[in-house]
Amino acid sequence: MSQRSRHQAQLSRHVSKRTGLPPEIRQHLIPLSRELWSKHKGYSGKASFFIEYHQNIINNLSTIQSQLTRSLDHSNQSGIQRLIHQTKQLLKSLDHHHKIEDQMYFPYFKQNNRNLINAVELLEKDHKSVEQKIHQLHKLLTKLELYLIKANKTYPFALMVQFFEAVQEFEKMIRRHLFDEEEIIIPIFILDKSF
Repeated sequence: MSQRSRHQAQLSRHVSKRTGLPPEIRQHLIPLSRELWSKHKGYSGKASFFIEYHQNIINNLSTIQSQLTRSLDHSNQSGIQRLIHQTKQLLKSLDHHHKIEDQMYFPYFKQNNRNLINAVELLEKDHKSVEQKIHQLHKLLTKLELYLIKANKTYPFALMVQFFEAVQEFEKMIRRHLFDEEEIIIPIFILDKSF
C-alpha cells in the first residue's frame, strides 16, 4: 500500500469523515444487533446508562443549535451568555465522560476483548479528535465572552455564525462517534457480567 493510500485510508477512518465503522472493525464486533439491546436482560446498568447519557448529549447539542438559530434569526444578544454557559457545561461533561472511558473502560475492553483492540483504538482516536474540537470551541466561546465583556451594543453576528457552524460540525462529529462507540461497547456491557 502506498503512502498516499494509507493516508486516504486513515482519513476515511477519521470520525469527521466516517459514515459508519470500517468493515475491518465491524467484522470483530460482538454480534448483538442494536434492535435487541433494550430487550436483553443484561441491558440495565451500564448499557442503558451509556445510551441515556449519549442521548442527553445529542439532545443538549440540538437545543444549543436551536437556540443559536433563534439568536441569529433575531440578532438577539440577550441569550448569548446563557448559550455560552450551556455549551461550556456540555463540553465539560463530555470531556469528563471521555476521560473516564479512556482511563477505565477502554483499557479493560482491550485487555479482556482482544478482538476489539482495533475498535477501541479507533474510539481513542475519536476522543483525541473530539478533544481538539472542544478546544477550538472553547477558544471561540472565549472570543464571544470578551466581546460581551467590552459591552458592545452591536450583535456579534460574525462570531455567532462561527459559533453556529462550529456547533453544527461538532454535533455531526459527536453523533458519528457516539453511534459507533455504542456499536462497539454496548454489547460488551450487556454480555459481560462484570458490569
